[in-house]
Amino acid sequence: MFRTGQAFHIKGNINNRRSVDTLRQRRGNLRQRGKTDDDSGIWVRSRGGQMEGDGWDSRYNIFQLGYEYSDTAGSVYGFFGERGIASPDYETGSGKEHTLAGGIYGTWYGDHGRYTDIVAKIGRDDTTINTYGPYPDKANYRTGEQSLSIEHGRTLYRGKDRSFFIEPQVQLVLGHLNDTSYSTERGTHVERDSLNSAIGRLGIVLGKTKDNGEHPYDCYLKASVLHEFGGSQDIHLRAANGETLDTHYDYGETWVEVGLGGTYRFNTNTMAYMDVERSYSSKLTEKWQINAGISWQF
Repeated sequence: MFRTGQAFHIKGNINNRRSVDTLRQRRGNLRQRGKTDDDSGIWVRSRGGQMEGDGWDSRYNIFQLGYEYSDTAGSVYGFFGERGIASPDYETGSGKEHTLAGGIYGTWYGDHGRYTDIVAKIGRDDTTINTYGPYPDKANYRTGEQSLSIEHGRTLYRGKDRSFFIEPQVQLVLGHLNDTSYSTERGTHVERDSLNSAIGRLGIVLGKTKDNGEHPYDCYLKASVLHEFGGSQDIHLRAANGETLDTHYDYGETWVEVGLGGTYRFNTNTMAYMDVERSYSSKLTEKWQINAGISWQF
């Protein structure tokens, strides 16, 4: 009974892993904005990828639309809306996940290339799961989620023309997935306990930049080591015939992410950016992820 219904208790720490979003991924190199103070702008961004784990595989795409305001050359404030869709496939079923979220952020640039980026986000995840086999089943449920990201780094320029840079980074992403309960069409009752996540990241970016001229740009390679300090969750199932199953998941682990990307300014008002990455040595492997965005200032 529970073998064919395993999709109803495979969830893990997927959404919290997707919340590990860096400043360069979200907004490119903000230092290369055409206008740097007392201006507003809008930006759009698409982030798609594929994740896999033990017994499942999922493609996803997330679309963001944001507005921001800069009152000084060293600070940017903004908010954004987010819509996401994922199509997970399990050993015994498939599903659809629709995410609706919103967030606020602030980015501050200090002396000697330092910067700090803080992002707070709240949202919900609506999930539909269908299972196959001798006991096909179906369920729909909704889960609330919240996250807070704090990233700090320093850009160190090198070379005679200061066109090469090294950027060490440190980041902490705190996430919370609300508890939820639901029943399947066959009468299996599922209870998911809440999940708390705390992901730390140490990263390094190596790149080349051109900050002056009509079309500033940069391109870079990056690598990060991440560790999940939380990420445990209990799942309780009770079938209509009284059979029960309790499962504990612990996604605490260390893994590596590598990638490349860049930013290009077309004119004073328009800037585009792109980022590609993948992860290694993880229970929740990011097989690939592509971020691409464009912003307009006015």
